[in-house]
Amino acid sequence: MVKGIGIDIVDIGKVKRACQKWQHLFLHKVFSEREIKYCFSKKNPYPHLAARFACKEAVIKALGKNIGFKKIEVENLDTGKPLCKINDEEYKNCNIMVSLSHLEKYATSVAILIEKG
Repeated sequence: MVKGIGIDIVDIGKVKRACQKWQHLFLHKVFSEREIKYCFSKKNPYPHLAARFACKEAVIKALGKNIGFKKIEVENLDTGKPLCKINDEEYKNCNIMVSLSHLEKYATSVAILIEKG
């Protein structure tokens, strides 16, 4: 059963400026080591970071409460499909479906929270 839905859009330039201004402080407050490694493996990491930031915001909206960015982790399957994990016991009986996208200036994401069973 669908329990919540969230959507977010992020200005890629703002994420880039935050990374440049706050460097590791921003990155490690928001993203996991795997997320950082994945994004910086790309020629331009900022659209990928912004898409993951948008995804985390969309998940928080779907949950209806802020559980913290680090408890939400976005990975990619070998097919490229995004996979979102919520590292919080309260949501162990839920799945989260996500979609991420980015263009030149903006990244966006949608999240659907589904209760198992």
